Amino acid sequence: ATTIGGVTDHLPKSLRGVWWMRNNAVSEELATFNFARWLPEENTLLVPQSPFSWAWPTTWNPRAPFLGVSTNRQQSTSQAETVWGAQVISFKFSKCPGATKAYTCEDILGNMSFANMQVHGPYGNLAGAMPNTDGTSTFTLEAMGNDTSGSTYKRGCYWGFNGCNPLEAGSYDLVRILDADGEPVAEYWDEWIKYIGKVPLFTYTGWHTEADRQRWVTYYNRATHTVGC
Repeated sequence: ATTIGGVTDHLPKSLRGVWWMRNNAVSEELATFNFARWLPEENTLLVPQSPFSWAWPTTWNPRAPFLGVSTNRQQSTSQAETVWGAQVISFKFSKCPGATKAYTCEDILGNMSFANMQVHGPYGNLAGAMPNTDGTSTFTLEAMGNDTSGSTYKRGCYWGFNGCNPLEAGSYDLVRILDADGEPVAEYWDEWIKYIGKVPLFTYTGWHTEADRQRWVTYYNRATHTVGC
């Protein structure tokens, strides 16, 4: 599914569809913003942890980075467990802030060219990604190349100390493989099919109990300042 009635249609069209985390060394492959809430006044996207929003590989993929050493069921299960629960990822979009803060950002999408990424909920703020140390980090989206459709971002990962984060490690490309209408994005679809081959994926599909679902609804409403779900 690439749309959720009454929800996805409020998102900017450039953010709809299915996204591939290309060259991600971590055992995760696809993401969607289907349940996300767009705040136009703040130019901010809020992405709650929700069904069908993430997909992980179930077996080894030799075409993955570093010969797929981290792409297996055990690593995928570990990754899935860390993102389950009442958390929201925010993306604060803007123009590119300058080369010293976003090394590769291309100002080709106006105020959608760059985004700072944070996690809100059980795992706290990504700026303090190394607990009990002075270590800090910056996670970003940065428009790349000449793609004015908004289908190509760098997912930057930068590390450092006390808010100065010049060291890049773990970055990958966030590229769209299905567009807002569910159609393949020619530039990346064939590459994705060749890459994933016959590797099965699994995704989070719902809640074990009604109490679990209500806990998520409560947090979602609080995080997005809405009622009902």
